Amino acid sequence: MAEFMSASMRAAGSDLTISISPLGLIELSDEEFEVHGPRLTRYAQNWAFYLGHHWAYRRVAGEPQLVYNYVQAMSDYLNNFTFGKGLDFFSDKRYSHIVPALIERL
Repeated sequence: MAEFMSASMRAAGSDLTISISPLGLIELSDEEFEVHGPRLTRYAQNWAFYLGHHWAYRRVAGEPQLVYNYVQAMSDYLNNFTFGKGLDFFSDKRYSHIVPALIERL
């Protein structure tokens, strides 16, 4: 079984150089930003698009800005369809005594 250290554990071990800004934002060192910066920037842009911020610049007044956010609509629909009723697991009565140990092991 592979175990991965959390970011806070890596930060404590000097493997990951991060700091918390006064605003509560996580700031990466220059070396870490070179490695993880493009991915984190892509995540931020995709999240902004999901929230409805479709352009990274100020649009000219009078320019048509009619946009339907299909990304948010499809993502919300698929999440509600998949996880709307929740997940339930049942086991046979014969095995009920070992289920808590198996769940703990997972």
